[in-house]
Amino acid sequence: MKLIRLQLTYQAMSDAVLPGQLGSMLRGIFGETLYEFNQDLFSKFFEPKIPKNNPVYKLVMNNPPAPFMFYPVKKYNFVREGEKIKFNFTLFGEYRHFKLQVEEVFQFMGKKRWNNGKLSVKMLESKILPEKNGEIVYDWNNYKNIEINTQKTSLEFKTPVSIAHNKKLISDFEFERLFGFLYRRMFILDNAYGDGIIKEQHNYDFGQLNIYPEYINLQRVNIFRHSTRNQKHPMTGWKGKLTYKGNFNDILTYLIFGQYVHIGNYTVFGLGKYTIK
Repeated sequence: MKLIRLQLTYQAMSDAVLPGQLGSMLRGIFGETLYEFNQDLFSKFFEPKIPKNNPVYKLVMNNPPAPFMFYPVKKYNFVREGEKIKFNFTLFGEYRHFKLQVEEVFQFMGKKRWNNGKLSVKMLESKILPEKNGEIVYDWNNYKNIEINTQKTSLEFKTPVSIAHNKKLISDFEFERLFGFLYRRMFILDNAYGDGIIKEQHNYDFGQLNIYPEYINLQRVNIFRHSTRNQKHPMTGWKGKLTYKGNFNDILTYLIFGQYVHIGNYTVFGLGKYTIK
């Protein structure tokens, strides 16, 4: 599994109130601009097709996860003229090869008015966010053999984590369940858009992890995303901190790489962001 991360910086050319979930607005503007720029590329990004012989076809059918993801660097409720707006953009798997085309699209985005015409912006910068070792591509192969000996680790949910089961938001965070959802997302992304290194979920025995929650401090958060027609759609998730204790051999590397993948629903808008501590 491979991915690359870009950071985009724009400057507000006027004062404006922004929607509560900026990632949703950014996805909408990106889609509109991409459609104007290249309709074939728009189809690849917003209507990806998974072959029937792909291991994840039956899991996703006609609703695969997006091969890209937005993550606003901070929460913006209001911007003043001259203020910078920064967000990260991730391309998964083979979609990293569209980096140059995507950067052109972001250039065009700087010439459009955002937030239903309420905000004009100017693009200042597009840059790669490299690995700590300077590599441009984040490669799962460089993570899977890392040996880390620890009996305790904490996950801090930086943006609301929304995981649904039977159409209901989960409220228990047994490690096997949380890790199972993360593993499923990584497996689908890797096999849908990557090189298929991460194996099928049923080959992993989640029940043998022997990792238990030691500390839970979570708060339920209700937020809304705005559609391109300015309709409000509710999204609910959890923010806060979880500490787990147990044997993390062969597990922590998934959690480390998963920081760049996010977990749960609405990840394309930037939800499900967590950090390891």
